[in-house]
Amino acid sequence: MTGESAAESRTMNPVEIKALARVIDRLDYYRLLKLDPGANTSQLRVAYHDARKRFHPDCFLGQPEEIRVAVDRIARRITEGYLVLRDRQRRAAYDSALTGGHLRLTQEVEDEVKTEVQQQRGTTANGRRYLTLCEEEERRGALPKAIAHLRTAITFEPKNLAFRQKLDRLEQQLKAAKTASK
Repeated sequence: MTGESAAESRTMNPVEIKALARVIDRLDYYRLLKLDPGANTSQLRVAYHDARKRFHPDCFLGQPEEIRVAVDRIARRITEGYLVLRDRQRRAAYDSALTGGHLRLTQEVEDEVKTEVQQQRGTTANGRRYLTLCEEEERRGALPKAIAHLRTAITFEPKNLAFRQKLDRLEQQLKAAKTASK
């Protein structure tokens, strides 16, 4: 079976199209594109093109207005999902928003996620600087130095919850490493 005939065989009937249009606001982009969240860009592209073939508005020109409107709504959402998932940064923001229960990445949600990420990375230049130094030491396996840098970062941003959580995690790792070495 060729790709085109396979797509044609998966064409939905009008009842299924109307049903999908009714529940589309309850589907995340992955479910809409029938895609695993860990899918790579090649798999995403294939899923998008498959979905677009199934819901291309030109294929439904002879259908009643109600069906054409439903197909148009579905096609727009498929494109919206593809445009978000193909962009690495927007996809990361979407994945973060998805864990918070947002099924679509609207500009408002995207701005909210960006603000949250920026707060996690630090809101002051010195906070970000010492966080970066902490991460470099952590990658080298120098946990005491990483903890020291993070404590310095916290002096610049004492209310940064992400810094405090990371400090707790690093201190637990250091404690576990000391216990294991005894």
